[in-house]
Amino acid sequence: MQVRNYVTIALAFSIALGFAQPSAAVDISALKAEMPGDKALGKVSAPVTLIEYASLSCSHCAAFHYKVLPTIQKEYIATGKVRYIFRDFPLNGAALFASLVTHCSAQQGGDEKYFAVLKDIIEQQSIWTQSGSSRASLLLIATGQGIDGKKLTACIDEDKLLEDRIIAGRKDATEQLGVKKTPAFLVNGELVEQMNTPADARKALDAALAKAAQKPANGSSTKGAKP
Repeated sequence: MQVRNYVTIALAFSIALGFAQPSAAVDISALKAEMPGDKALGKVSAPVTLIEYASLSCSHCAAFHYKVLPTIQKEYIATGKVRYIFRDFPLNGAALFASLVTHCSAQQGGDEKYFAVLKDIIEQQSIWTQSGSSRASLLLIATGQGIDGKKLTACIDEDKLLEDRIIAGRKDATEQLGVKKTPAFLVNGELVEQMNTPADARKALDAALAKAAQKPANGSSTKGAKP
């Protein structure tokens, strides 16, 4: 089965020209929290939620995953302090196709396989973005993780709703959250456009943790309470 060649044209007209239409309006408060279908790492009960918007063809996004995310994983995600969510913000057709590959891989292997394929795609970004056929290279990356190639291409070819959701998610992030470039981050709902170093990450996450610690568990104020 041949993979469709629509991705570059679809992205150019539906995103760059602003014609993509979400299937339903998404409330801004919902976008700032974990949503159904989000791919996440870490404890659900973590006091801080870090949402990354990234394009899989973006070199700055790859740099974040190389230089900063390992520190966040070790010091915050693994320790139960942070719930990390990855959301797609494709900047071109190749990035959109890469996003489709990760989500279609998840249909076979769940979130564990999703993040394994995502990691390989980011680590091999300089290879597949410069290859003669990024689509062929991306499919090879997924099958190298044990993903069935026929099922993968069938998913990419036939699941038009998946493509629409990715495009709509990018449009919602731009129009409702003000995301204009990648990578961009939401730390407990607050937009952070730069997290270039582990020090940047620690500063933003520690501030959010301190703020979260000041809030009573039931959300009510303790001021003036009698002993």
